[in-house]
Amino acid sequence: MKKKLSKKEKFNSTSLKIGKAISKLGISPNGWTFISLILAVIAVIFIIKQNLLVGAIFFLISILLDLFDGAVARATNKTTKFGGFFDTVVDRYVESLIIFSLLFISLPNLFLPIYVWLFILLFGALMTTYIKSAAREKGLVNEDLRGGFFGRSERTVILFIGLIIGNFFPIVLSWIIFVLAILVNLAAIQRFILARKQGKN
Repeated sequence: MKKKLSKKEKFNSTSLKIGKAISKLGISPNGWTFISLILAVIAVIFIIKQNLLVGAIFFLISILLDLFDGAVARATNKTTKFGGFFDTVVDRYVESLIIFSLLFISLPNLFLPIYVWLFILLFGALMTTYIKSAAREKGLVNEDLRGGFFGRSERTVILFIGLIIGNFFPIVLSWIIFVLAILVNLAAIQRFILARKQGKN
Protein backbone atom coordinates (compact mmCIF):
# COMPACT_ATOMS: atom_id res chain seq x y z
CA MET A 1 0.00 0.00 0.00
CA LYS A 2 1.47 3.36 -1.04
CA LYS A 3 2.01 5.96 1.62
CA LYS A 4 -0.22 8.98 1.13
CA LEU A 5 1.84 12.08 0.44
CA SER A 6 1.34 15.20 2.51
CA LYS A 7 0.40 18.49 0.85
CA LYS A 8 3.97 19.72 1.29
CA GLU A 9 5.41 16.57 -0.29
CA LYS A 10 2.97 16.83 -3.20
CA PHE A 11 3.90 20.47 -3.70
CA ASN A 12 7.64 19.68 -3.61
CA SER A 13 7.17 16.83 -6.09
CA THR A 14 5.15 19.00 -8.48
CA SER A 15 7.60 21.87 -8.06
CA LEU A 16 10.51 19.57 -8.95
CA LYS A 17 8.78 18.39 -12.13
CA ILE A 18 8.01 21.98 -13.15
CA GLY A 19 11.58 22.99 -12.38
CA LYS A 20 13.02 20.24 -14.57
CA ALA A 21 10.74 21.20 -17.46
CA ILE A 22 11.44 24.92 -17.20
CA SER A 23 15.20 24.46 -16.76
CA LYS A 24 15.33 23.27 -20.39
CA LEU A 25 14.79 26.90 -21.44
CA GLY A 26 18.29 27.62 -20.19
CA ILE A 27 17.35 30.54 -17.93
CA SER A 28 19.08 30.55 -14.54
CA PRO A 29 17.12 30.69 -11.28
CA ASN A 30 18.26 34.28 -10.71
CA GLY A 31 17.24 35.04 -14.29
CA TRP A 32 13.67 33.98 -13.53
CA THR A 33 13.72 36.16 -10.42
CA PHE A 34 14.85 39.18 -12.45
CA ILE A 35 12.20 38.54 -15.12
CA SER A 36 9.51 38.48 -12.41
CA LEU A 37 10.69 41.94 -11.31
CA ILE A 38 10.52 43.28 -14.88
CA LEU A 39 6.98 41.97 -15.27
CA ALA A 40 6.01 43.62 -11.99
CA VAL A 41 7.32 46.93 -13.34
CA ILE A 42 5.18 46.43 -16.48
CA ALA A 43 2.20 45.73 -14.21
CA VAL A 44 2.85 48.99 -12.40
CA ILE A 45 2.89 50.92 -15.68
CA PHE A 46 -0.51 49.54 -16.66
CA ILE A 47 -1.96 50.17 -13.19
CA ILE A 48 -0.76 53.78 -13.26
CA LYS A 49 -2.44 54.13 -16.66
CA GLN A 50 -5.68 52.99 -14.94
CA ASN A 51 -5.71 49.63 -16.74
CA LEU A 52 -6.07 47.45 -13.65
CA LEU A 53 -7.09 44.32 -15.54
CA VAL A 54 -3.95 44.12 -17.69
CA GLY A 55 -1.86 45.21 -14.70
CA ALA A 56 -3.33 42.38 -12.64
CA ILE A 57 -2.48 39.87 -15.38
CA PHE A 58 1.18 40.96 -15.47
CA PHE A 59 1.23 40.92 -11.68
CA LEU A 60 -0.08 37.34 -11.68
CA ILE A 61 2.55 36.24 -14.23
CA SER A 62 5.20 37.91 -12.07
CA ILE A 63 4.00 35.94 -9.04
CA LEU A 64 4.05 32.67 -10.99
CA LEU A 65 7.55 33.31 -12.35
CA ASP A 66 8.68 34.00 -8.80
CA LEU A 67 7.82 30.37 -8.07
CA PHE A 68 9.92 29.19 -11.01
CA ASP A 69 13.26 30.39 -9.66
CA GLY A 70 13.17 28.12 -6.63
CA ALA A 71 11.81 25.20 -8.65
CA VAL A 72 14.58 25.55 -11.25
CA ALA A 73 17.23 25.96 -8.55
CA ARG A 74 16.17 22.73 -6.83
CA ALA A 75 15.78 20.79 -10.07
CA THR A 76 19.25 21.80 -11.32
CA ASN A 77 20.97 21.72 -7.92
CA LYS A 78 21.79 25.43 -8.23
CA THR A 79 20.37 26.52 -4.90
CA THR A 80 22.60 29.23 -3.45
CA LYS A 81 22.50 31.59 -0.49
CA PHE A 82 22.71 34.57 -2.83
CA GLY A 83 19.80 33.20 -4.86
CA GLY A 84 17.64 33.03 -1.75
CA PHE A 85 18.73 36.52 -0.75
CA PHE A 86 18.07 37.92 -4.24
CA ASP A 87 14.64 36.28 -4.36
CA THR A 88 13.66 37.76 -1.00
CA VAL A 89 14.78 41.26 -2.00
CA VAL A 90 12.89 41.08 -5.31
CA ASP A 91 9.78 39.83 -3.49
CA ARG A 92 9.81 42.99 -1.38
CA TYR A 93 10.30 45.19 -4.43
CA VAL A 94 7.45 43.54 -6.33
CA GLU A 95 4.98 43.93 -3.48
CA SER A 96 6.08 47.49 -2.73
CA LEU A 97 5.86 48.51 -6.39
CA ILE A 98 2.30 47.21 -6.71
CA ILE A 99 1.20 49.03 -3.56
CA PHE A 100 2.99 52.19 -4.76
CA SER A 101 1.20 52.05 -8.11
CA LEU A 102 -2.17 52.17 -6.37
CA LEU A 103 -1.38 55.73 -5.24
CA PHE A 104 -1.99 56.86 -8.82
CA ILE A 105 -5.50 55.40 -9.02
CA SER A 106 -8.57 57.44 -8.19
CA LEU A 107 -10.11 55.35 -5.42
CA PRO A 108 -12.87 56.24 -2.93
CA ASN A 109 -11.67 57.17 0.55
CA LEU A 110 -12.65 55.11 3.60
CA PHE A 111 -12.57 56.90 6.98
CA LEU A 112 -9.17 58.32 5.96
CA PRO A 113 -7.66 59.25 2.59
CA ILE A 114 -6.86 56.08 0.65
CA TYR A 115 -3.18 57.02 0.43
CA VAL A 116 -3.00 56.78 4.24
CA TRP A 117 -4.23 53.19 4.13
CA LEU A 118 -1.75 52.41 1.33
CA PHE A 119 1.08 53.75 3.48
CA ILE A 120 -0.11 51.70 6.46
CA LEU A 121 -0.33 48.63 4.21
CA LEU A 122 3.18 49.15 2.83
CA PHE A 123 4.57 49.81 6.31
CA GLY A 124 3.00 46.64 7.71
CA ALA A 125 4.16 44.50 4.78
CA LEU A 126 7.75 45.66 5.23
CA MET A 127 7.61 45.26 9.01
CA THR A 128 6.48 41.63 8.87
CA THR A 129 9.62 40.86 6.90
CA TYR A 130 11.89 43.09 8.97
CA ILE A 131 10.77 41.61 12.30
CA LYS A 132 11.53 38.12 11.01
CA SER A 133 14.99 39.15 9.80
CA ALA A 134 15.81 41.26 12.85
CA ALA A 135 14.93 38.46 15.28
CA ARG A 136 17.49 36.21 13.62
CA GLU A 137 20.10 38.91 12.98
CA LYS A 138 20.09 39.98 16.63
CA GLY A 139 20.39 36.36 17.79
CA LEU A 140 16.96 36.25 19.39
CA VAL A 141 16.17 33.08 17.41
CA ASN A 142 18.45 30.64 15.60
CA GLU A 143 16.00 29.83 12.81
CA ASP A 144 13.27 31.70 10.98
CA LEU A 145 10.22 32.46 13.09
CA ARG A 146 7.62 29.72 12.94
CA GLY A 147 3.90 30.24 13.02
CA GLY A 148 1.93 33.36 12.35
CA PHE A 149 -0.78 34.22 9.88
CA PHE A 150 -1.28 36.33 6.81
CA GLY A 151 2.03 36.03 5.03
CA ARG A 152 3.21 37.42 1.69
CA SER A 153 1.46 34.73 -0.38
CA GLU A 154 -1.94 35.63 1.12
CA ARG A 155 -1.29 39.36 0.60
CA THR A 156 -0.31 38.98 -3.05
CA VAL A 157 -3.30 36.76 -3.86
CA ILE A 158 -5.72 39.21 -2.24
CA LEU A 159 -4.04 42.16 -3.98
CA PHE A 160 -4.40 40.37 -7.32
CA ILE A 161 -8.09 39.71 -6.67
CA GLY A 162 -8.50 43.32 -5.56
CA LEU A 163 -7.03 44.61 -8.82
CA ILE A 164 -9.39 42.44 -10.87
CA ILE A 165 -12.48 43.53 -8.94
CA GLY A 166 -11.26 47.12 -8.65
CA ASN A 167 -11.21 47.40 -12.42
CA PHE A 168 -15.02 47.28 -12.28
CA PHE A 169 -15.82 48.35 -8.71
CA PRO A 170 -13.22 50.80 -7.27
CA ILE A 171 -14.96 50.93 -3.88
CA VAL A 172 -14.32 47.21 -3.40
CA LEU A 173 -10.59 47.75 -3.98
CA SER A 174 -10.66 50.52 -1.38
CA TRP A 175 -12.19 48.12 1.15
CA ILE A 176 -9.63 45.44 0.28
CA ILE A 177 -6.80 47.92 0.83
CA PHE A 178 -8.34 48.93 4.16
CA VAL A 179 -8.70 45.32 5.36
CA LEU A 180 -5.22 44.39 4.14
CA ALA A 181 -3.71 47.38 5.96
CA ILE A 182 -5.28 46.26 9.24
CA LEU A 183 -4.49 42.56 8.87
CA VAL A 184 -0.89 42.98 7.75
CA ASN A 185 -0.09 45.15 10.77
CA LEU A 186 -1.78 42.64 13.08
CA ALA A 187 0.45 40.01 11.47
CA ALA A 188 3.50 42.18 12.20
CA ILE A 189 2.46 42.49 15.84
CA GLN A 190 1.93 38.73 16.00
CA ARG A 191 5.42 38.11 14.64
CA PHE A 192 6.83 40.45 17.27
CA ILE A 193 5.08 38.45 19.99
CA LEU A 194 6.29 35.15 18.47
CA ALA A 195 9.84 36.47 18.38
CA ARG A 196 9.57 37.32 22.08
CA LYS A 197 8.15 33.90 22.95
CA GLN A 198 10.59 31.92 20.83
CA GLY A 199 13.51 34.12 21.83
CA LYS A 200 16.42 32.72 23.77
CA ASN A 201 16.39 35.55 26.30
